[in-house]
Amino acid sequence: MYNLDHIIKVGIRYIIYGIVILGLTQILFIDAPLTIDPAEIKEATITEWLQLLFLLIMFLIHYYLGRSNSTVAPITNFFNVTIVMILIRELDWFIDKKIMADAWLGFELVVFIIGVALFIKHKDNVVFALGQFISLPGFGIIVSGFFTSFVFAPMLGEQDIWQMVMDGFLKSVADAAEEGVELLGYTLLLIGTIEYFISIKAMKKVPS
Repeated sequence: MYNLDHIIKVGIRYIIYGIVILGLTQILFIDAPLTIDPAEIKEATITEWLQLLFLLIMFLIHYYLGRSNSTVAPITNFFNVTIVMILIRELDWFIDKKIMADAWLGFELVVFIIGVALFIKHKDNVVFALGQFISLPGFGIIVSGFFTSFVFAPMLGEQDIWQMVMDGFLKSVADAAEEGVELLGYTLLLIGTIEYFISIKAMKKVPS
């Protein structure tokens, strides 16, 4: 089952992932000198747009997997519902500006209801799909990405922490640190999604 060719392919993938993460660190140097009027466009930095791009790529990967393999539909549906809800939250400033204040909450509710309906539709496959998912390498990477973006990054952005370690507190420094770590988390989520995709596609090629 495991041979030198397999080891080389996995090694090459992870070298590429490492290069991508290294390259993303340079984005912070590009974003740093940018000055954007918050009254015009909020969070319009390369870092933020990359986060949205990564979310879109993950959505397309899970959508394709769910359509091509119904046994993983409970997992892919869960991720896509979650991704859409994150996208709506990330774009709340745009929705509030173009539609009405707090309109994003209504969109979140609609997506959540759709998610519940999809869960009910595929409830018979939930245990199998979840058991399969947690046994794959992508699971650990996705969980790491989730904790990085949605647990560690917000804590890192807390102003109290930065006020204690900086003589002159600059909110932009705290924001940059939070967004940078959040981007790392999104990158891990994307890498985990790619690994999940590769694992599922490889399983279909294995003769029963």
